[in-house]
Amino acid sequence: MKRSFIGERGVKKRQTATPIVSQSTYVHHTQTRYTIEEALDIFTQAKEAEGLRPRSIENYREHTKYLMRYINRSPFYIDELKPGLIREYLLYLKQDRITYEEIESRATKSKGLSPYTINLRLRSLKTMCAFWEKEEMITKNPTINIKRVKSDHIDEVPGLSDVEIKRILNYFDERQFAQWQEVAYNSHYGTVGFHPLVAFDGVTGDFLKAKLRPGNVYTSNGVVEFIQPIIEHYNEKFPATSLFVRGDSGFAVPALYDLCEKESVYFVIRLKSNAALQRIAEELHPSSTPFDVAKTECYFEETIYQAKSWSKPRKVIVKSIRPAGELFFIHSFFVTNLVDAFSPKDIVLAYQKRGTMENCIKEAKNGFNFDKMNSHAFQVNEVKMMLSLLAYNLTNWLRTLSFPKEQKNMQIETIRTRILKVASKLVKSGRSLYFKLSSSFVYQEFFWKVLSRIQNLQIE
Repeated sequence: MKRSFIGERGVKKRQTATPIVSQSTYVHHTQTRYTIEEALDIFTQAKEAEGLRPRSIENYREHTKYLMRYINRSPFYIDELKPGLIREYLLYLKQDRITYEEIESRATKSKGLSPYTINLRLRSLKTMCAFWEKEEMITKNPTINIKRVKSDHIDEVPGLSDVEIKRILNYFDERQFAQWQEVAYNSHYGTVGFHPLVAFDGVTGDFLKAKLRPGNVYTSNGVVEFIQPIIEHYNEKFPATSLFVRGDSGFAVPALYDLCEKESVYFVIRLKSNAALQRIAEELHPSSTPFDVAKTECYFEETIYQAKSWSKPRKVIVKSIRPAGELFFIHSFFVTNLVDAFSPKDIVLAYQKRGTMENCIKEAKNGFNFDKMNSHAFQVNEVKMMLSLLAYNLTNWLRTLSFPKEQKNMQIETIRTRILKVASKLVKSGRSLYFKLSSSFVYQEFFWKVLSRIQNLQIE
């Protein structure tokens, strides 16, 4: 009985098949023979069904075409593929095949393909033969004992001329994001883009300062020069106010600690874990059998620690947490200059409030396209970023100064819906113009309340 093969539907068959008949006393067995063209069609249809890329399928067809050109016989059946024939073909490719023979403009007098090219064609043949054997189209895989071509020769890649290098460097493809000025890959975030530095006011949520940087710049690069003018401004304008700086481990640089201590600024900055800090944490809370595996354990400790790059010892808070069902503690470390009036737990909780700034950044992205850079010029993108943050500030001032208390946490999309995207009619009366709101406007009370508060603002 004929076996059905994967991908056989729609394959054009020969009008007559030549059976191989083996006879014995009790059995009469017939096996259909396939030409290499038929077998290739079955193979490629199966691979298409598996989702193989069109380019890969085309490579199989191309490599089969080269093999059939060498055999130079039609029809040729796949059961005629023998190890000896395949080795002769590989030897031909290695010694007698003219390089780029099919491309008239590139054809050379040199003979013999590179081992890499030969092995590509051998790999394609091995894959197809393995498929045909599994599908019982052939009784035995003829390539199973054929090894890859080895070579100690290393192909020399010719270098580019100065003109070619200049042409590549000057090439500008507007469709490629990676061609944008100062755009680079950031390994921490795993993406290509920019890496801006932004400072927000932790109380009001106002944007204070921003700087657009190339994507591959590390977080702490230039942070002291960035934040020092802000600190000096606040100390000059508000000398009675105590400043407090929060930052994640990307800003854990000694120069920032020194600046804060010099300017009498409190700080809590997370530290990256290292072997010395882990040893200290293990001494404070060694791994042991939990009292209750169903409960999470959390401890806050403080110690004095000095890294090699620090100018002096500083207070470090150690947060040790063992999740329910776990044996080992997870340790976090924070460097601070807050006085003893604050407990270790209070210091960590103060640090965790820096997550509020993540919400500010998120709102700047979603509401004002802070992260949308649509120019290839770095300076244009930086100006666009500043305008986005300025629009954010204007909206935040409106919310802070003019909104009722219960609406002060309203997000930008809601603000636009209730105040800005309002249907109205422009009416001229005498020398005045009036906006007449629809009588069915749902948020009229809120709209007029905010407008009244704006009119009552005292601008100094």
